[in-house]
Amino acid sequence: MLLSNSFCSIDDTGFHILDRNYPLVTVKKEIDIDHAVFYSEYVGVYELALGLTISVSCENPRLWARATGDLPYGLYPLSITSFFYRQSGAEISFEGSIDGNVTGLIFHNGGRRVAAKRLE
Repeated sequence: MLLSNSFCSIDDTGFHILDRNYPLVTVKKEIDIDHAVFYSEYVGVYELALGLTISVSCENPRLWARATGDLPYGLYPLSITSFFYRQSGAEISFEGSIDGNVTGLIFHNGGRRVAAKRLE
């Protein structure tokens, strides 16, 4: 029996104890970046699918993402362009054009990648 007081799943630990080849989930660590320089570039609305958007806003010193019909969740930086949700471990990576404008994002969750085009 494996017990934990964490809000995150520990299933990977139990499976790893039974089978050493089962991978452990890595802990994501927030890096320190200059939010005044980078965050404003990412604020906008991104369309994942028809009728499903992610709205990204900035309330210093944090980016927030809110999917259609959901509550806003904080985004924590992994790099200058990649961020993660502490609640789920999902990630968002912003993409840009050659001239430096942010044109979309990629939503990473459970091994799936979903591209979202920037609407505004």
